[in-house]
Amino acid sequence: MHGNVSYQIRRVFTSIDERILDKSDDKPGRYEQKQAFYSDKSYSNHSTAVLATVTGIGGHNTMDRWRDIMKQVFQMAWNNEGIRNIKDLKTEHIIKFMIAKIESPEGRAEKTIKNYISAISKGGKAVDTYFGNKSGSRQADWKAAAAWVADIHPRRRETLEKRGYKDINALFNTIKDDRYRLAAEIYYATGARASETSLITGVGKSGGGAKFNTINGCIEIIGKGGQHLTKSLPSNLSARLNAFMASEGKFTIKQSVMRNYIRSACKATGQAYMGIHGIRYTYAGDHYRDYLKSGMSAEQALLATAEDLGHHRPDITLLYLKIRY
Repeated sequence: MHGNVSYQIRRVFTSIDERILDKSDDKPGRYEQKQAFYSDKSYSNHSTAVLATVTGIGGHNTMDRWRDIMKQVFQMAWNNEGIRNIKDLKTEHIIKFMIAKIESPEGRAEKTIKNYISAISKGGKAVDTYFGNKSGSRQADWKAAAAWVADIHPRRRETLEKRGYKDINALFNTIKDDRYRLAAEIYYATGARASETSLITGVGKSGGGAKFNTINGCIEIIGKGGQHLTKSLPSNLSARLNAFMASEGKFTIKQSVMRNYIRSACKATGQAYMGIHGIRYTYAGDHYRDYLKSGMSAEQALLATAEDLGHHRPDITLLYLKIRY
């Protein structure tokens, strides 16, 4: 789409109506609720005051508010990032806008930020609807951005239920097999995927798998796309891994057996089973919160966690930090 910010926003919003924006997957939208109310003859008074009492829906139209906030998002990306087409907005552009709002004086009120979150969610639906039957597609995950912003709001930051295992140490303590407990702890210490550290050999050794340096205790992981990540293991893990390497020349586990151990540990500790990858989720969430506690801004913490995971993309990292409601 071509044109200035106002033109593109106007095109997107004039192509849809309230019944589309307000419709959710599990309940009637505002439009349907209003229609049902006005057609219900059991009410002698169909005023907006009665509408609000019966349905919880006020008489005012919020479309203008959604449109204005979407315009602000696009305008910021236009000015700061050079984005000239609304479909080229990315998740990180939305996040930067929302962080700026949160860190501003007026953004500290939870009601204010909820209004922005609602507008972002509805605006994303408007963009998706507009481009649904047209060439091109949106790049931003509006829903994920809105959920993440809700999670990092200062008033909620300390009470979040992270995505991942609630008590990772209890999980480790329940695994009695030394080999598989060590493997689980290495997953958490490095944030590696299961496939990346199921085989660990020494530096300079032939074959695949991660490479462990017995001198400095570092492990080199070959991630997706062939990228190399070097992680320093805690001394106790390094010593235990070194013992296995000295005895067997390598360290290896079977992922199917690892899953069984984790499933049993979850049952014993009363935690929801999330597979081996749940340890990586826990790593991401814990590192993100540690960065926040160290004084980083929300954006800095997100970017640092993305680097730790080897994603280098905040939008992917959002999926790891997503709260389970």
